[in-house]
Amino acid sequence: MLLPRQLLLSLLATLALADKPVQSYLDSAGSFLSHGRLADALEQYDLAIASDPSNYLTIFKRGATKLSLGRANAALADFDAVVEMKGDYAPARVQRSKLLLQKGRWEDATSDAEHAKAKDVVQRIREAETAALNARKASEKGDWEGCVVNAGIAIGYASQDPGLRILRAKCRLEKGDVEESVSDLTHATALEPSDARSHVLMANLLFFSLDEPARAISQLGMKCLHYDPDQKDCKKLWRGLKKMEKNAAKVRNFLDGRGWNSAVKILAGSNAEEAGLVKEVREAVEGLRKDGMLNERCPVRYLAQVEEGACQAYTELKKPKLAAPYCDAALKLKPDSIVALFAKADALLAEESFDEAIVMLNKANDISGGGNRQVLEKLQRAQRLLKQSKKRDYYKILGVSRDATQREIKSAYRKKSKEFHPDKAGGSDAKMQEINAAWEILGDEELRARYDNGDDPNDPEGQQGGGGNGFPGGNAFQGFRQGPGGQQQYFFRQQQQQQGGGMPNFHFKF
Repeated sequence: MLLPRQLLLSLLATLALADKPVQSYLDSAGSFLSHGRLADALEQYDLAIASDPSNYLTIFKRGATKLSLGRANAALADFDAVVEMKGDYAPARVQRSKLLLQKGRWEDATSDAEHAKAKDVVQRIREAETAALNARKASEKGDWEGCVVNAGIAIGYASQDPGLRILRAKCRLEKGDVEESVSDLTHATALEPSDARSHVLMANLLFFSLDEPARAISQLGMKCLHYDPDQKDCKKLWRGLKKMEKNAAKVRNFLDGRGWNSAVKILAGSNAEEAGLVKEVREAVEGLRKDGMLNERCPVRYLAQVEEGACQAYTELKKPKLAAPYCDAALKLKPDSIVALFAKADALLAEESFDEAIVMLNKANDISGGGNRQVLEKLQRAQRLLKQSKKRDYYKILGVSRDATQREIKSAYRKKSKEFHPDKAGGSDAKMQEINAAWEILGDEELRARYDNGDDPNDPEGQQGGGGNGFPGGNAFQGFRQGPGGQQQYFFRQQQQQQGGGMPNFHFKF
């Protein structure tokens, strides 16, 4: 009966292995090590141990080689085997102690180090354990800086301890250092992929605080759910964040296409019973704060962006009262929001609060570095209107608002003309001249537009103004993109190109 070819080859290899002296494998391994060929050396040690599994020195050397290759857990298994075979072999105890120290297993690490009489290792373990204890005490007292400093010392010794990473992440979060907290959580979830709570916290921070939805969704889908496809908390959040992103993408497209009404329907809801995206995000952020995942020191850039989007859309629709709460909310979350500053200034100009509008526009101009043409034009217009208001105000002369229709202006002119006509009792030539001058300007659409821009055609000192009625070009919901070479550009980065009539152009990372 002929044996199958694979089985025959296996038997021949086994016979060859038995015939080859173990020392030849060890010699080959030593030669490979001297030339830095660690993987080849490891293969030779595997063959030697297969021939002689009782040789603790060979197992130790294999463990040391694995350690050099960065395979710490595999190395630890070899050192465990050596200690079990020969408990008084100090080098194995020392190496195992160092690996246990990296994992934060203070008691086990100390036992090995003391058994091997490795005083320097014992001292390092004590320093690490003391720092970890001090970090936890500082956290309990609310001393977040002390916690971060001491946890950092401990992590310097125990870089493979996920608990220390999570502790420092918590303390950094309490300080409002969200990026640093996410960095620690990245390490923690890599060390302990089954820790769903850390995955969920990290995803929420990425999405709502740092406005990095793609990373947040990837953390859940590619990390947490990859490890455990049935993890309920990760799956629920993953679905919720994907839904938010989908709606935000629609908003971005509508704003890009100047579809203000469509954007508002998603952002604010189409009716009182339907919650819009802004409310949904507000409630999510509030829930995270109640759960302790966010605090007042943490930015909420995602929420700031959706507030800015609603502020922009309502302002473009000429609905300043509806825009106001969103603009105020955006400024509270992000005081340097040019979108909100510009919108607030526009509303103040409509209310003839020129001084306040100038303050807003000066701030927007400072934030943009003086390089935003439309902010400058609006600022110059506000300054002209302020100067104009100290001379003659044709709207006040006729008793109409600045947004009055031509029909309302004409009706007011007729009423004032009858009231102050010189031929009537109480009439006045001077007053009638003012009324006629007001009608001459406001009754003509072109002259009225010039006047609204701060240029009084009847004023010999007046200067022709240009533009100033649009918003700094673009869209508060501009999608986040990768910069040159794949480097991420900072969110909310203002674009230099001007797009006629839009709001300030910012990145919104959806």
